[in-house]
Amino acid sequence: ETLAEITGTINPKAQVVMGAWGKVPLEIVLGPPKSGSWVCNADDEDDLRAAVRAAKAKKRKEPAGGHGEGHKHDESHGHGESHGHNESHGHAEDKGHAHEAHEGHGHEHGHEHGSRPTETTAKTKYGISSFVYSRRRPFHPKRLMKAIMALPVKVDPQTGASVDEWQFPTAGADPQGSDADGAVMKTIIRSKGFVWVANQHRSAQYWSHAGHYFELRALGLWWAATSLDSWPDLGDASSQEVLKIAADFVPPGSDGTPCWGDRRQEIVFIGVKMEEAGIEALLDSCLLTDEEMVKYTEQAQGAHPDAVKVDAAGKPSAI
Repeated sequence: ETLAEITGTINPKAQVVMGAWGKVPLEIVLGPPKSGSWVCNADDEDDLRAAVRAAKAKKRKEPAGGHGEGHKHDESHGHGESHGHNESHGHAEDKGHAHEAHEGHGHEHGHEHGSRPTETTAKTKYGISSFVYSRRRPFHPKRLMKAIMALPVKVDPQTGASVDEWQFPTAGADPQGSDADGAVMKTIIRSKGFVWVANQHRSAQYWSHAGHYFELRALGLWWAATSLDSWPDLGDASSQEVLKIAADFVPPGSDGTPCWGDRRQEIVFIGVKMEEAGIEALLDSCLLTDEEMVKYTEQAQGAHPDAVKVDAAGKPSAI
């Protein structure tokens, strides 16, 4: 019962299935047959969007005094060097592949249970909470790496073996810890999302952390860097899938401020007795400074230009 409560709080949209020795009905794992296929059609982007919606919905239900969703660093959006790795896959991996087409499916399979009775009790019992870190400015790679090293992940880089004993934090844990530098990261038990790094201008990075495990990998091109005919439905502006992607873009400003399309930091954090403000402050310190943004913009504008822009009405067009 305790495990079911914790699991349901960490992922409130998932269907918690009790089983012994891994024996559960196959249709629950893979979803019911549809269009002749039993395989789930969601991907990392679908999964993250669902997690972001769930975290923001929980935040709106929390009492006043917590941190809301309004911390946006939209000023001076800059670019970095144009080192586009793995540019043939990820966000734009398959032509016509609609990242949002099966939103809410995947491992969720559309099981919407509304507000769980366990949400409040689990947060009270175990101190579990979540929030979304959202910014529109790239991370400096070296400063980001220092923050990542503060996560409760200790793995030998040569062997991949764990070198300490990670334990689930308790509600009585002190987020300040004994070392002030990065101690706030120790109470994070799960985090995932999109990351924009200054030296990976064209490529979106995917942040995935759970317990001991952490990975930051290239997900593929940002949609702004992907030719419109490689978007779902060939970039047809009347397509609902295209409009959902375009909604992640920042429209051009009237003041001439550079527009960086769908590039962003969007990471969902789940933890025990987390100090949200402290985590945000640490990650904010990893963002490029105003001075660095100037150099970043100069380099980006002289390198690979974006392929798509979105107007103020939310309609995409090729550049």
